[in-house]
Amino acid sequence: MPRKYSPAKRYQNKGGKKKAAVLTWAEDKKLRFYVREFTRSPERNQLIICLLFAAGFRITEVARIRIKDILYPTGEIKAEPVIPAKFTKNGKAGHVFFYNKKLVDALKVYLQLRIDKKHWMGEKPDKYLGLEPNSPLILTEKKSGFALKGRSYTKVDGTVAEYLHADSLQELVSAWFPQAGIAGGTSHSGRRTFATRLSNHGVSEGMLCALLRHDTEDMPYGYIELTPAQIKKYLDMPYEAEKAREKAKAKAK
Repeated sequence: MPRKYSPAKRYQNKGGKKKAAVLTWAEDKKLRFYVREFTRSPERNQLIICLLFAAGFRITEVARIRIKDILYPTGEIKAEPVIPAKFTKNGKAGHVFFYNKKLVDALKVYLQLRIDKKHWMGEKPDKYLGLEPNSPLILTEKKSGFALKGRSYTKVDGTVAEYLHADSLQELVSAWFPQAGIAGGTSHSGRRTFATRLSNHGVSEGMLCALLRHDTEDMPYGYIELTPAQIKKYLDMPYEAEKAREKAKAKAK
């Protein structure tokens, strides 16, 4: 039997700080409803939720990933984009996976919105859907990238490292949770919920390390080779189970 992944241990904050809430499916629906119906830029904000909850992005990765990271020059969406090392907290490049249908649909809607409104277009209309390839995927209300601020953190080996953090985007996203009536939620709830749902459906710690781009002493990132079929299966499991539960609930009424 594979060892159970422990989100509580993996995401334990130093200093006794309270961890970001892991959302139930009901809370997930409340959040998505609030973002869709009551926020400015709902197309953009729904994509942000999908990147956090369906692909396990960190908030700064959401702010920094560029058009050319998620699109081929032909305009086709990459199924397995690579987040460049300079955009990640640990300084290592890593794959994220765009197999979730809601995520892909939200991405298409937002890209089309940017094109229609001509937000940060490039010089070559036949490349990257006409968008500027080096522009951030996620834009502010002023159509610029989100501001970044220097921070430091203590690594596992005790050394201190510097990294850039998207404080303003974190504040924006974290404010949605109380406004949607969800206690304890923050921008990190997406990644924690993503990990917990996979763990609850029996995904092994090694597989979770691969999907979350984590390193452990026993399982360095990149050690496990995953096929597209495996990845899609793992990422679909929580959603398929929830759909089946909803269907059974409706049938019982």
